Amino acid sequence: MKVPDYVYGSIAPCFTVFNEDESFDPDGQRNLYDFMLQSGELSAFFIRAGMGQCHAYEFEDVRRVAKVASEHLAGKAPVLMNCAGIWDGIREAGHWPNPDTYVDQTIELSKYAESVGATGIVAMAPECLVTENGADINDIYPRFFETVCDAVSLPVFIYQPGLAPEVRFTPELLARVAEHPSIAGIKVSTTDGYYAYTLIRAVRDIEFHLITGAEMLYYANLYAGSRAVIGGGCNLYPRILNATLHRYERGDHEGVLEAQDSTDMLFAACPNSASFMKRWATESGFPVGPTARTTGRGPYGKTKSHLAGEDYAAYKKLLESELEKYQ
Repeated sequence: MKVPDYVYGSIAPCFTVFNEDESFDPDGQRNLYDFMLQSGELSAFFIRAGMGQCHAYEFEDVRRVAKVASEHLAGKAPVLMNCAGIWDGIREAGHWPNPDTYVDQTIELSKYAESVGATGIVAMAPECLVTENGADINDIYPRFFETVCDAVSLPVFIYQPGLAPEVRFTPELLARVAEHPSIAGIKVSTTDGYYAYTLIRAVRDIEFHLITGAEMLYYANLYAGSRAVIGGGCNLYPRILNATLHRYERGDHEGVLEAQDSTDMLFAACPNSASFMKRWATESGFPVGPTARTTGRGPYGKTKSHLAGEDYAAYKKLLESELEKYQ
């Protein structure tokens, strides 16, 4: 299966919109998608991302979000739906999901996402299958992803968040799994440049794409062979990340570094990107509630507090000023 054309440039890891009682808010979610579409800079939408509190989802939440995203974005943007089985909100010892249930849920949710119109299926690296059973990752991972691929006809993407070394892909294992014709790519959340480089080079002769999972590393990964990025900056400043890519393709290496400097500065200056973006969307005429789920925590640490008014105003001024440089 050919890597889809939308695996290029900025792919947004969408935030999830909740009501005050922490239930899923479909109207607010549609508003957020519409606000994001205005940029004209997004190649695709990654739904139920780590930044969208993917580990705080219940089973029915995944179905609701998949349906809302797929139907609302139909004809507007590709939808990559994370169909991983359900956790209890915490990724640590004593909280692993039952391995058999996890696989069954992943398959059921993948089939459902395809049925409602998703463009691609995302399956997470199933660390729980290794940790709970003491199994060999080199046996478990290929069989798991083959099972997912056999269940659907859509392209399948792997999502590897920050994992312990013993449950993350090695270059050799990734090359094995990437040979499956239905697997189109992997999103790897790492700032380890050497590790990312070895993965990218391991699959360079395969019809498969490694998507940069931390925008701070985008400039380096471009030179190694990556062309797409999924990071928090894809929500707030996809224009700058796309400028990084386009300047690279033109051979403007000084321009690449300038855009990367802007990315790094904006990343470091924002204390809570989800809170900022929800408020920014609301002020722009797309009402989005500020609530985040407080139960459990995912791979990005504890839920952050909302931005104070002065912090929001300061970051908005900085962001808008930086964006003007890339018109």
